[in-house]
Amino acid sequence: MKFFDKIKKNLANLALTQKLKSLNRNRQVYNLNTAKTAGIIFTANHESDWLQIKDFIDFLKTQDIQSTILAYLKNKKLKYYYTQLNKINFFSIEDLKWAYIPKPDVVQKFLEKEYDLLIDMDIEHSFPTSYITALSKARFKVGLKNGEENNYFDFMIDLGKFKNKEEYLKQIKHYLSIINN
Repeated sequence: MKFFDKIKKNLANLALTQKLKSLNRNRQVYNLNTAKTAGIIFTANHESDWLQIKDFIDFLKTQDIQSTILAYLKNKKLKYYYTQLNKINFFSIEDLKWAYIPKPDVVQKFLEKEYDLLIDMDIEHSFPTSYITALSKARFKVGLKNGEENNYFDFMIDLGKFKNKEEYLKQIKHYLSIINN
């Protein structure tokens, strides 16, 4: 890691730690039967990332769960594609402050809502999505165990060496259908 990137990451983590001190949220276990709202966050590297997420969002609709989707576009060339999708909010790498902290209004609106479920769909660790996950007021946060020392999830799924989005979504459906029943 470059020296300046390391400094930026340390400053970002420090800022996050300070903000977490004032975070108040009501933790409660939710499953697919009890949840009514869900915040979905993911990092998009390709157009195909949305197609995988879209199937999961459609599944949540069948469960009568209203979803709000927030995508972090790592590739600014994806902006055109994602502006065509009216169901999705997004921010891009251009919308980050110097220390990788997302600054757009869509992020602030996402953070203000108290979702029953927050599902972080990232397979790879991404600081901007982790930042949002950490500061979310969601009652029950679900994500992938990624080996980072700072995990902000209430429920983590460990895929071991089988880290792919299809398996991850399958496991989310499975565990959220049986947890707390």
